[in-house]
Amino acid sequence: MLNKDKKIGLALGTGATRGFVYIGVLKAIEELGIKVEYVSGASMGAFIGSLWCSGFSSAEIKEIVKANVKAKGLISINLQKGILSSNKIRKRLENIYPVDRVEQLPCSFAAITANLNTGEEVAWTKGNLAEVVTASMCIPFFVSPVEIQETKHIDGGFKSYSSLTIVRKMGAERVIAPMIKEYRIEAVSPYKSLGALERSFAMLSDRLRKREFDVEKNPEDIGVLVDCYGLARFSTKTLDLAIERGYKTAMRVLKKEW
Repeated sequence: MLNKDKKIGLALGTGATRGFVYIGVLKAIEELGIKVEYVSGASMGAFIGSLWCSGFSSAEIKEIVKANVKAKGLISINLQKGILSSNKIRKRLENIYPVDRVEQLPCSFAAITANLNTGEEVAWTKGNLAEVVTASMCIPFFVSPVEIQETKHIDGGFKSYSSLTIVRKMGAERVIAPMIKEYRIEAVSPYKSLGALERSFAMLSDRLRKREFDVEKNPEDIGVLVDCYGLARFSTKTLDLAIERGYKTAMRVLKKEW
């Protein structure tokens, strides 16, 4: 059972638009009354987690996602930088967040990026909120890298699948770690460009998940493995289904612990 005296952390990771399952997990946490004191996020997890730490409910986050996770107005094709403009993404986020800086959030939060110059993982617990969250979502070729403190940063998912170790370093004594269960890799055709890209992400995610959670977790940490078969990776068309999957899985797992 979850020790209610222990400080609970929430580690949100990657998944592109499959990361919408995290909204369903948040809904379950809200309904069960679990007090989360620390949140870390990489990639889509950084976006969803930062919204929750800003004070938005899971229901409000769903509406924010519907209204803002669209490429319209963000496209700025530059083959040397990316299809989507990170500057435009940052400006869109600035219009959403109620505060400017990470350290101003009412809940402790860390956005994870990968330093493109050094290859190191960076956890941002201070800094411009819209800037570091944008950097955490910058998939090379798709989104132009973000320059922070004279170094370029990209999607934190390239270094951290679940952000599990980061939230523990922040002070969490027990961690809830929602994770994306990749669909069967053989179901994706490697002979089409999008299929090859999907397979590449699936293999990378599976390797990082095994490394981080299967090896680095503490016995008391709780993994919430959400089956993402049939969920779109680069589209909002399965948003409702993703939230439902995350909610049902989290309720089933967390009810046993809380």
